[in-house]
Amino acid sequence: MAQFHKINPWMVARRDGNFNMLKKKKRKGAAVQTVRLHPKSEKLIAETVIHALKSLNALPPEFRNAAVPARLAHRPQQPLPPLESAETLPLAALPQEHLSGMPLLIHTGPHAASLAPAAPPAGSPETVPLILPQPEVPAQPPADRESVPPEPVPAAPQADQRPLTRVTVDYKTKRLLLVSPMHRDDLWTVEQSIAEEFRRLLYEVTSIKAYCGFSSMLKQLQPDLLLLIGSAGDFTDSDLDIIRSSSAVKAIWMDDGLSIDESALHLAALFPYVFTQNVQYIPFYRHLGCRQVTCLPFAADRSRFCPMAVEEEFRCDILLLGDFHPRGKEYYETIRHIFGFKKGYVCGAGWESLPELTALPAAAELQGYYNGAEIIIHWGQPASVLYDIAACGTFQLAEAHPNVYEYMHPGDDMIAFHTASELLEKLHYYSTNAEYKRAVASRALWRSTYDYSHLQMALKLLCSVFNT
Repeated sequence: MAQFHKINPWMVARRDGNFNMLKKKKRKGAAVQTVRLHPKSEKLIAETVIHALKSLNALPPEFRNAAVPARLAHRPQQPLPPLESAETLPLAALPQEHLSGMPLLIHTGPHAASLAPAAPPAGSPETVPLILPQPEVPAQPPADRESVPPEPVPAAPQADQRPLTRVTVDYKTKRLLLVSPMHRDDLWTVEQSIAEEFRRLLYEVTSIKAYCGFSSMLKQLQPDLLLLIGSAGDFTDSDLDIIRSSSAVKAIWMDDGLSIDESALHLAALFPYVFTQNVQYIPFYRHLGCRQVTCLPFAADRSRFCPMAVEEEFRCDILLLGDFHPRGKEYYETIRHIFGFKKGYVCGAGWESLPELTALPAAAELQGYYNGAEIIIHWGQPASVLYDIAACGTFQLAEAHPNVYEYMHPGDDMIAFHTASELLEKLHYYSTNAEYKRAVASRALWRSTYDYSHLQMALKLLCSVFNT
């Protein structure tokens, strides 16, 4: 076993040109002092330097007989498995100079003669040859027999090789003819807001009222999309025939709240794309043969429904929205004994005989009362009431209905109840935990601005029409 020779780090520093790193000057004119390392650190540096120089085959002659540290020499080396399709390439010849203490590799193969190393010099330690694994060579067929080519693999059917790419529609190249047959006075601002949002998304938007003979505009403009907003209108047979034969994409956005009549169903049958306010009407429109029916409610009119400071006459502890019969009576009888109405308002039919609540007129503007109420409870209301209250940032408890779960998030931005006892339990909880009540109302206000605004609803409509 070769003896281990320590290497003075001072000498290594001289060889590497880092002499100045091992000395320091305390002050100008002071003597140079050598920094001594710990013996274990010197040994580790020496082992590392010897191993590195041996790996680079640049070990000085005076250190060639030094032993390789046991920590680095006895690493298990496992040969890599041969590749089946690997090609045997000629290797470069080993250098003729033999280094003491390093094993030689003997190659057996077609190039063994050119790769055979020179004999080691006399006096060198005995080495153990290492045989490299040889790749398996496939057996060759006899010369007098023809090799049979392999059978070709049948190709997959051409019909299954369809690209899975989604077509992106550039809305800025589309032109829209927006026709509004709505006759309700409270929806004219909704029509204007919808048209304004479509102008942000499309190349051109022409908005007109539905009048007899409006189909002449359809023939003149040749839009990419014809959209009717509303479910009633005085259309002539000529107008209906032109709508039916038009090459434009045709869609109708119904304003059907809690009821729908026969004329609205016949009008919707002309349009392959129908958007309804009530999720329960979807089976009716599908029965008419409409290609796609989607629940898409009108968003809140932010010019009317928004957070605002109100006077004392609009403020109340609780605001009830709904008729007294049949469910309102049960809700009222359940909560009045425990909750106690300090100041309460109610909007609906059949509440005139109750002195504890102040009945609001049917035509009252409710945005002020929405902002002034601490808690709003409603049942049997159209879906638009959900978004109007959310836009005011007020906490609301709504009776469970399919429309509630379409865009709202019960338990997160509003609270739903199924029975009178459940209403009482949730009303008591949120009345005594004002921070949770405020968090629910704040999330509703945020989502009414960014998740179910007129802009988001317009985007959903365009995506449903052009990307399906």
